[in-house]
Amino acid sequence: MAFQCRCGIQVVKNASKAARLVVGSSLRGVIASPLLSTQRNFSNTEHATRSPEDRYEDVAQLFSDVKLKVRGSDEAVLDSYTQFVQRAATTLNLDISGKIVIPMHIEKRTLLKSPHVYKTHRYQYELRTHARMLQLRQMTGNTADIFFEYIQRNLPEGVSMSVEATELESMPDYLTRAAMENSS
Repeated sequence: MAFQCRCGIQVVKNASKAARLVVGSSLRGVIASPLLSTQRNFSNTEHATRSPEDRYEDVAQLFSDVKLKVRGSDEAVLDSYTQFVQRAATTLNLDISGKIVIPMHIEKRTLLKSPHVYKTHRYQYELRTHARMLQLRQMTGNTADIFFEYIQRNLPEGVSMSVEATELESMPDYLTRAAMENSS
């Protein structure tokens, strides 16, 4: 099931009640995958045509844990961007953990210099992907929309970002009634 936030970011929900959002920018040195795409619609026509009840539907949306993974080929750019995200989170008074450095992923490829013969003459290429992870806790849907739109707009070239959010949901009425009956 997929839905689109007010900021135009497409969020896909899987069966485990966790929402995954993957955002990509132009990648250099990072292998692109079909998940690294986003549908962005910054026109306000969709928001204006919604009924007032639908507009404030996201107010009750709460996220207990949000994991933000940032990947890129340049370590200095990645560290600078994670500092920017941390400053933005502290400005919005969000509960954020320190950055977690994920081990570097190295992919090596060996290619022949000549297209036909001389198998002993080869080039060896290496793709290094650095990654960082930030964890945010206790966010509302509106705060998440604003925060993700802001950090997505400032995403540098060569950096990809993926967000995994765990949404809190209320217990269904039949379960709460059963729990009340069992406790009395």
